[in-house]
Amino acid sequence: MIGNLKLKVRGGGGKEEAPSRRIKTEMNENGKKISVYINKPRAPLAENKKIFNDNDTLTLKKQKPIKSLALKPPSNAASKLNTEAKDPDALSLAQRQAANRIFGPSKKDPALSLGREREVREGRESSRLVGAARYACEDKVGSGTFGVVHKARDKKTLELVAIKRVYQDKKYKNRELEILRTLDHPCVLRIRDSFFTYEGEKEYLNVVMDYFPSNLYEHAQKYRGRGEIGRLKLKVLAYQMFRGLLYLGRQGIAHRDIKPQNVLVDDANWRLIICDFGSAKRLQPGEPNLAYICSRCYRAPELIFGSTGYSPQIDVWSAGCILVEMLTLEPIFRS
Repeated sequence: MIGNLKLKVRGGGGKEEAPSRRIKTEMNENGKKISVYINKPRAPLAENKKIFNDNDTLTLKKQKPIKSLALKPPSNAASKLNTEAKDPDALSLAQRQAANRIFGPSKKDPALSLGREREVREGRESSRLVGAARYACEDKVGSGTFGVVHKARDKKTLELVAIKRVYQDKKYKNRELEILRTLDHPCVLRIRDSFFTYEGEKEYLNVVMDYFPSNLYEHAQKYRGRGEIGRLKLKVLAYQMFRGLLYLGRQGIAHRDIKPQNVLVDDANWRLIICDFGSAKRLQPGEPNLAYICSRCYRAPELIFGSTGYSPQIDVWSAGCILVEMLTLEPIFRS
């Protein structure tokens, strides 16, 4: 018996071909016929060579080697993207916005819409606008014994406001801020903000209020030489003035300086506001008060006679003098 024989079959070009099947050969040895099955060894496969195995046909292609690339350090933007890509739970901005509109901001990823992000950013910036930094002074619109009034622009809301700047003299007690904080009436000036500023050793109180373009004095000046103020308009303004004084009287507050310059007017809406509480005081029963107060042309008789036990009714006398002046366009009393 003869063992396995190894045969090499060469094809064209001297390359070894892969066998298609086992070959049955017959050989004579010692005069006898013997059937021998010979297994051919598998030769190396050539590129793009077809191999036939019974019924199947395969095509093998040699793969090209992968070139090695030199790695560059990622940029900041690329590193952020790579970091987000590594997180399987990371969502795009559009996906986060859509999810927040439906479910609200999640605790894990409190993403906000672009509009909300802008509001938050502007809120952080506006939160730094406090005190004098929040307002841009434009023009000086008035002055008096106790302070100066400037028109200003609120940088946070872009509204026009009036800022009254008052020097804090230790010889005098300024009750204006304390009183204004307790008042809430449509015919009384509303305080919006307050802060202190300093110039050397001097301290100034700044009271921010609603801005009105004119007062009753300036309003009356426009009608002089042109005729009287309309009766209906005068009634509307007078009603608001006495309504505001009624509110102050019920609070036990005497303004003590009612005059046309301290009554603001919005001519477009016929709106009247009582302002300037620098001389105001919350009267207490049995407590003496200063008699030499209020502008002379509008001073009540009890003040002229030196009474120190007066009531908020002294403001009603002053308002009556203003009403006559609006009718005649001339002060009823002269100093």
